[in-house]
Amino acid sequence: MSDLTDTLEETQAFYDEYGTNEWDRLATGMDGELEFGETVDTLASNLPSSGQVLDAGGGAGRYSQWLAARGHDVTLLDLSRGQLSVAADRIDDADTDGDSDSDVDADAAGTVSLVQGSITDLGLPANVFDAVCCLGGPLSHLLDEADRAQAVRELRRVAKPDAPVVVSVMGLLGAVQLYLLSGHNVAALPDSSNTATTIRRSSSATATRTSSLRRISSDAPNSSHMLAVGRACESRCRRQRHSQD
Repeated sequence: MSDLTDTLEETQAFYDEYGTNEWDRLATGMDGELEFGETVDTLASNLPSSGQVLDAGGGAGRYSQWLAARGHDVTLLDLSRGQLSVAADRIDDADTDGDSDSDVDADAAGTVSLVQGSITDLGLPANVFDAVCCLGGPLSHLLDEADRAQAVRELRRVAKPDAPVVVSVMGLLGAVQLYLLSGHNVAALPDSSNTATTIRRSSSATATRTSSLRRISSDAPNSSHMLAVGRACESRCRRQRHSQD
């Protein structure tokens, strides 16, 4: 069995058991709300107003639901059947309850289609999506550089020429948080036990995990541009904390 197959099976098993944790983090957790808000602000500024959008590794569908509510027809692809099941339930809830955002025109809402698959082999036609998203760190579960490169090629392949491709990755803090909470993805942590120990001891006092986005150039043959999601939005954290004081 290849290393990639092992990685995909481990990741799938983990998220099959993860339930609504990621949805709940983005919806109600302080760090998740900041991350979600910063990400959708950038999506709103850089994505077309409508069209076909791929949410690759989209999990329980928090971003897919946001995109569909704003008129996009979304293909939500994820490795985990468990997360796709949560997504199906959340989509049904949204259809019943409506979107709480007063700026959303319910009559203009798009659709969400669910597909099981891997970001390393999307199994989708080339040059079909008006935008491609890979948010929340799916790439960070691919520990081998060659596998990450293959996933990026796949994201670019399915995007139309000049379509935006939006990618988010876990920083070191995010990887440590995931390991401390679940024991998952320990291989992504630093090799130095001293470094890991220092981070673990200070984890309770670490700053809120958030997202900042910056445009980076891409030399892909289809000329798609990419947006990279980092973890360094200190100014937004400060504004959030100041507003709560």
